[in-house]
Amino acid sequence: PDSPLHIVHLWNLDVAPAPSAQAFRQAEQVALITASLMQAVERRAEPARVWFVTRGSQSVLENESTAPQQALLWGMAKVASIEMPERCHGQIDLPLSIEPADLETLVETLLDAGGEDQLASRRHGLYASRLTALSRSRPAESVSTRRSTRSRSTATPARRLPPPTRSASS
Repeated sequence: PDSPLHIVHLWNLDVAPAPSAQAFRQAEQVALITASLMQAVERRAEPARVWFVTRGSQSVLENESTAPQQALLWGMAKVASIEMPERCHGQIDLPLSIEPADLETLVETLLDAGGEDQLASRRHGLYASRLTALSRSRPAESVSTRRSTRSRSTATPARRLPPPTRSASS
């Protein structure tokens, strides 16, 4: 089989980092571009795989600021990866304020994500999303894995965890 075309979706990095009416209009435009891109990838006869890159869409570290307009692409990318898993590599979230070292980490991660498909790159490391079990005696807001958790998903250092295993039937 032919080697797939690898696409890195970076348009979201041009969206203004601070929440504003202009930033949300930019995010809407990027969403339309993203939808068009995924339609083109789906129609393509040859294989193609897409990585989606955001900045500040995920809160990983305690008291970390986020850009809600960036979450639009993160959500679209999650849906695309569910509906077209053979067409999506995954998602990488960069810090809200991007420095040259963050771009180096991005390139390294694109070349070898270690089997992960949802990552957040921060200056202190690379993080992967994990589901954690909650006991009835510990409400969700008291669960913390290097950040305050608003849901059952936590961010943990990616390189210290083995890639997720999948059963032979999936």
